[in-house]
Amino acid sequence: MLQLRDKIPSLDGLRAVSITLVIVSHVFIRTPPGGYVKNALLALAANGRIGVSVFFVISGFLITALLLRERHKFRRISLAAFYRRRAFRILPAYFVYLLCVGALSLLGLIPDVSREFWNAVTFTSDYQTHRDWYLAHTWSLSVEEQFYLLWPVIVVFCRKRTLVWVALSVILLDPLIRVITYLAVPSEMMDIKYMGHARADVLMFGCLAALLFQTPRFQRLLETLIRWKTPLFATAFLLAVEPFLEMRGREAYLLVVGFTAQGACITLVMVYLIVRHQGPVGVFLNSRAISHIGVLSYSLYLWQELFIGADSHSPGTVVLGLLLAFLIAEASFHFVERPMLRLRRRFDSREPINPESYENPLAPSQLKYD
Repeated sequence: MLQLRDKIPSLDGLRAVSITLVIVSHVFIRTPPGGYVKNALLALAANGRIGVSVFFVISGFLITALLLRERHKFRRISLAAFYRRRAFRILPAYFVYLLCVGALSLLGLIPDVSREFWNAVTFTSDYQTHRDWYLAHTWSLSVEEQFYLLWPVIVVFCRKRTLVWVALSVILLDPLIRVITYLAVPSEMMDIKYMGHARADVLMFGCLAALLFQTPRFQRLLETLIRWKTPLFATAFLLAVEPFLEMRGREAYLLVVGFTAQGACITLVMVYLIVRHQGPVGVFLNSRAISHIGVLSYSLYLWQELFIGADSHSPGTVVLGLLLAFLIAEASFHFVERPMLRLRRRFDSREPINPESYENPLAPSQLKYD
């Protein structure tokens, strides 16, 4: 019997996998194109979009689980407390990065970022059409902030059964919405994949998993999928098949079925690794070193853009860039994020005892998979 007490297992490990995919993608993103074999190898290595989708699924799952737990424990959800917690968690490190990029731009050390800066500040980068490298990655943070703004309100005013239907409706309708968006503005085809409404289904897969996690029907379905080795096939699809489909079908594949397929496969793998966290893969993902990379993933995602992928790199430059990104991420975590997490405890009586780990919203669990 699975007993989850302190924190949800495997999520930090999955974050480590996610940020690794993003960083490897950025290392290869400026590599000159070659023949089919070289392009195929690059497609396998550059799974950055899948890495971002992993972040989205985890966010949907964790935020929904925490909101449901708060409702169960306190009989109501405090939106003010939720937004305050998110602000303390996200904004300090984010604005430190923006100030650094802005200062470097004013000093002429990096290209001018003034066109993108205010979109980044207002979390609307996902709907801008011009993206400078050093702020380009803020589009995904904009999508998440828009999700944080809207989804908790829906959770507050809807029953759990209604929330399930809302999540399912978004998952089923979002491919059509992406196609309609393309038909309405075909000139923006390359930018649709960044738009918040076009990635909502990926987030909703995580939300749906949290809503159904404790239900007997979902447990039986998961047992069947595990018995059929479906999580293994989902992993193979994500890391091997999906990049080739994306390379061949390009934007058309992603907009019609690609992102939905990513969300479904990632969610299945995530739930499996939560349940089977004591298996070989789970032990690896929950090891101290891998979990620590996952803890740093937010800071790494912010700062790696300054050091990785902006220009063609020699191997030595890549290694130096990775080292600098990790060092600054560590500094951000210890001197910005952790103090802010401690500070937010003073403002919220609903905060977990240890604010640096997630109080497990799924405990106690009655899932029988041992």
